[in-house]
Amino acid sequence: MGFRRRREDDNEATWRVPYSSPSAKCKIVSGMAQEVTIQPLARQNRYNEIVADILEHGARHGNVMLGIWYGILEGIGILSVITNAFVIAVTSDFIPRLVYAYKYGPCAGQGKAGQKCMIGYVNASLSVFLVTDFEQRSEPYSNGSDSFGTEVEYCRYRDYREPPHSKEPYAYTLQFWHVLAARLAFIIVFEHLVFSIKNLIAYLIPDLPKDLRDRMRREKYLIQEMMYEAELERLHKERNERKRNGKGSNNEWP
Repeated sequence: MGFRRRREDDNEATWRVPYSSPSAKCKIVSGMAQEVTIQPLARQNRYNEIVADILEHGARHGNVMLGIWYGILEGIGILSVITNAFVIAVTSDFIPRLVYAYKYGPCAGQGKAGQKCMIGYVNASLSVFLVTDFEQRSEPYSNGSDSFGTEVEYCRYRDYREPPHSKEPYAYTLQFWHVLAARLAFIIVFEHLVFSIKNLIAYLIPDLPKDLRDRMRREKYLIQEMMYEAELERLHKERNERKRNGKGSNNEWP
């Protein structure tokens, strides 16, 4: 029984060896390359493959070697949440639509939103540009009369800017700042929501099983005991040398 316990104690240090399998490294790098895009399912599948490789390698060799990759995966997960929050806020159209429905549409101030509340949204999301305001290097080749029969004076573009005949031509409107504030608010709410769910799952499912945590504590205890025994043996040797040299003292310990 003692020999078996000693073999288990000697093998406990192997579970913390850093995982350096080439396949896992390759998947880590390819997973990091996907962080700049919004591909949550593909990314999650990539991480599942990484963890599966680690567990399979650990089961084959009798140890679990997550090691330094845990911090890397944690950082990639945080970066992916922030990246996806910005991508959704900047590229999606639902935030400007909500701002229009609750602030500028027919249902503004009524606390409701629906299909009827979006009447006029396309017109409100397009700004007016005077064709004569084009710079010389950007002037069109034709005034549009050959295509539309009459000269084109104005064109529309997607932005929130003042009309050309206002006091501040082409300056950002108040609706632009409302949409920007809504985008930033969405980023903050999205990040806090995802991190809250992640922390809740991490609390309900601990990183280390109870038996593995007990093995870690036992390993720490054995290391401390070995250090104590080595120090005690060194002190005994020093005391014996002093006695042989006639330099013993009555106040020595132990």
